[in-house]
Amino acid sequence: MVGFHLKILGFQNSAFEPDMARKFRRIKIYENVFRYVKETKPQHMKKSILLTFLFASMFTIRAQTKAVISGKIINSAVNEISIIGLYTSQKINLGTDGSFKTTLALDYEGQYYFHTGLDGMSIYLENGKTLIINADYKNLFKTLKFQGTLAKENQYLAAKSVLLQKTDQKALYTLGENDFLASIAKTAKSRDSLYKSSDIKNTRFKKLEERDQYYATQYEYWIYPEWHKDIAQLPDYKSSESFPTPEKSKMVFDNQDDFTFSNVFMDMARRSVQDQPNLAQDTTTVHKLPFEKIKRHFKSPVIRDAMFAGFGFFINAGNPNSEIIYKKLMEEIKSEVLKKDITQKFTKLASLLPGKPAPSFDLENLNGSRTTMENLKGKYIYIDFWATWCKPCREEIPALKEIQAKYNGKNVEFVSISIDNVRDKEKWQNLVKKENLQGVQLIDGLGFNSKLVASYIVESIPRFILIDSNGSIVSADAPRPSDPELSKLLDALPL
Repeated sequence: MVGFHLKILGFQNSAFEPDMARKFRRIKIYENVFRYVKETKPQHMKKSILLTFLFASMFTIRAQTKAVISGKIINSAVNEISIIGLYTSQKINLGTDGSFKTTLALDYEGQYYFHTGLDGMSIYLENGKTLIINADYKNLFKTLKFQGTLAKENQYLAAKSVLLQKTDQKALYTLGENDFLASIAKTAKSRDSLYKSSDIKNTRFKKLEERDQYYATQYEYWIYPEWHKDIAQLPDYKSSESFPTPEKSKMVFDNQDDFTFSNVFMDMARRSVQDQPNLAQDTTTVHKLPFEKIKRHFKSPVIRDAMFAGFGFFINAGNPNSEIIYKKLMEEIKSEVLKKDITQKFTKLASLLPGKPAPSFDLENLNGSRTTMENLKGKYIYIDFWATWCKPCREEIPALKEIQAKYNGKNVEFVSISIDNVRDKEKWQNLVKKENLQGVQLIDGLGFNSKLVASYIVESIPRFILIDSNGSIVSADAPRPSDPELSKLLDALPL
């Protein structure tokens, strides 16, 4: 899969998603990523990037650049883990005791994403180095232990992640300018103290981390005005003359080492060329995507292909111009592996065309038993993919209730499928009861790693699917409940 996994960009889930963040989420580069650093932070801070590969001419170098990764994940509910980079994702089978070992061909030296199926974290890899990861699947961060030649670097990254996740992002960007600056200065001081106590000797890592500390502060200066306006609900807010501005002229965004190490640098590089149009509402997006800007500003093949791959997100069931975007990407991307990846996605869209058999489901319902698509045979099915942490999803609840009431007694079943993590099942149950949600309530529990989510190519939520009484697709990207077009669509059906 391809796309800007918000994870690699350092973005994480949370109970809110400002409008500007929502726009960025639509621009994410879909599937290989730091997309999964845990569902605890703002949606616009959702973690990551899946993206790209190197030029064919670099593949010989790639074959010589390797790192050995091993360890043990006990109590795992799955039989594999994943290591995800900017360009590729490698699945590694776990032994019966949870052990694993692989020699990973590196596309670059820098940060990758280690995912257990339940949790994930950033890891740092270098050519010729070793990393041993031992942890309990049920509680990754509290049980995590590193060994090997990259142990100190990764122990520090894990500790830094825990430190940064303590910040309530919604509260942070609600603060006024002075309090905001004081808060980020305090966090920077704590981070610097942690770094200095880490006793890391790796010169390359130290240089990258020290630059990342600088970038982190500049990034806060960059995003605060737009996020404060949105989160604090101050539409007329403009930053004061005394509020610091990011030192863009001092940053060289065409820096591959920083791009593959620093999540915030990566997003600033993207922001430096992207105008962030509301692409979700515009089906002619290929004409607005900044292909030429990217080619002018970036010479690094890694950065170019990563940027281009992000536009693969717009190859989707709801975009009539998916083929145009696909052809443009095939012209611009140099990596043959990445081209193959995007082609697989484009080809898969054909299986979601109207009239095609809809992927079936067999999921846990609110009562703890199972509900299958077969149980609903003979009825039209309106599926809502959502999650408790997704603000846009929750905003659709009132409209969904109205639609359900309007078509009560008709031959249509409203099925809400939560992609909340299995550990958040109680949170899901409580919200369903609190909001008195009707219809069929199901939970997948695997987030964006779910096979069902993948089968419908769900890359952002909320997402709505309409299936006919024979189990065939009517629309793989149906109107949302708040859209008047949904009633028109349902009224035209023999319900």
